[in-house]
Amino acid sequence: RPAAPGRDGERAERPQHDPRLLALNSVPPDFSLKDSEGKTWTMADFKGKVVLVDFWGSWCPPCRAAMPSVQKLHEEFKDQGVLVMGMNFEQNKSVDPAKWKKDKGYTYPSLLEAQTIARAWKVNGWPTFYVLDREGRVVWGTAGFGGAQGFENAAREAIRKALAQQG
Repeated sequence: RPAAPGRDGERAERPQHDPRLLALNSVPPDFSLKDSEGKTWTMADFKGKVVLVDFWGSWCPPCRAAMPSVQKLHEEFKDQGVLVMGMNFEQNKSVDPAKWKKDKGYTYPSLLEAQTIARAWKVNGWPTFYVLDREGRVVWGTAGFGGAQGFENAAREAIRKALAQQG
């Protein structure tokens, strides 16, 4: 789909939202998931932050391929009020997701048992990504990972747009 024309007729690139996911400007369903330290998180913990949500599993080749890009975005935006949050679904119960990520050098947090909320969040494939604004509304989402450059550019633009919104 072509980008929308800007004010002066130029075409501004916009990150394309996957229409199969939660609708733009909708608020994802609340959840209660624990991180590897046992802290319980809910949607309220995201309020006031721009959030990049990454539904991933160590068993998923596209998820593993996306993780360097997700880490890069975490490092780029962590001091700007942006939270990168992994949502882990581990099919292999012998894998400790926190240790697996640490061993690979990934430092953004993850919540466990994300398969319990996947259907409500319209996750039909792994990985699935969302960017939420400070009010917790969906500003962008995509399923799958088609390559670092396109993903990073689209996610970065969605994050910047959400950061620029008045909160």
